[in-house]
Amino acid sequence: YVGHALGDGEVTVGWQQVVWGRADELRVLDQINPLDYRDGLTPLLEDSRIAVPMVRFAQPVGEWELEALWITDFVKNQPPVAGSEFAAPLFAAPDPQYFLLDSKPGYDGDKGYSYGLSANGRIGAVDTSFVALSARQQDPVYAVEGLADDGRTRLERQFPRYTMGGAGLAIDAGHSIVVRSEVAYFDNWRVTNPTRAYGADSTPMVKSLLGVDYLLRDWLISAQWQEQVLLDWQDGMLQDKREPLFTLSAEGTHWQDRLKSRLVAAASPPFQDNALLQGIFTYKPVDYIKLGLEVDVFFGRPERSFGEYRKHDQLRLSAGYLF
Repeated sequence: YVGHALGDGEVTVGWQQVVWGRADELRVLDQINPLDYRDGLTPLLEDSRIAVPMVRFAQPVGEWELEALWITDFVKNQPPVAGSEFAAPLFAAPDPQYFLLDSKPGYDGDKGYSYGLSANGRIGAVDTSFVALSARQQDPVYAVEGLADDGRTRLERQFPRYTMGGAGLAIDAGHSIVVRSEVAYFDNWRVTNPTRAYGADSTPMVKSLLGVDYLLRDWLISAQWQEQVLLDWQDGMLQDKREPLFTLSAEGTHWQDRLKSRLVAAASPPFQDNALLQGIFTYKPVDYIKLGLEVDVFFGRPERSFGEYRKHDQLRLSAGYLF
């Protein structure tokens, strides 16, 4: 992208990543960029966010920064390649034995634009963020179009539009402790329901998060609880009414920042049904070489997000050249 000063503010144009919110690797307010899942669920968000074409204007106003976004094209999440080791039922297309997908595989519906506004500043001792977004869902929704001649249910692949408003707060509680909270309300959220006679279900959705960060010497320890709730849940929806997730992470730097370590435990209750243990280690022997090691161990039932990979524990090695 390219940027140009405009008064006290700045305009940037091109393919950009914009991060809203303060959550650690969880998306509540952070809904601007789609995600690349072709390497599964475990890559860090900074590595899996997909840059999108946009015009962005940021303007300081006193102690606040105001931001406006105009996203000029729709980009959807990238699922794993079918048949790869990262494929899972979470990303599966409708079974062609029972469903006829009328729309073409690359169908995106009306592309349209997306718009966003944010304000970041302080209210007293509280760091505060307010955001608003009008965009399209980045995962497909399959709307029922009736019955085909052979008796299968006809489906159309859609990426419906929604509006989202949210806020985030962060308070320095002293003693190296920061308490964070985020909440977002999604209007007209669409959910696939193959039992419908026509269309897809619509429901408001709320995502919320409470996090606590503690700085202990060279380690930042974070505990987070996230809850996603469909307020008008109906039988047949292919999304749970409530989706809670707890994460506990520790991230540290050692040897004059040459080695960075990240340890994570993530689980949805009941914990034995859906859990992930992860270790990510990055070492820079010199400033322009980066070596990586990632270990992922999955637990749970096969219909849960982490349990889907329970027989696909991962060990990844990487090497990169920085320039």
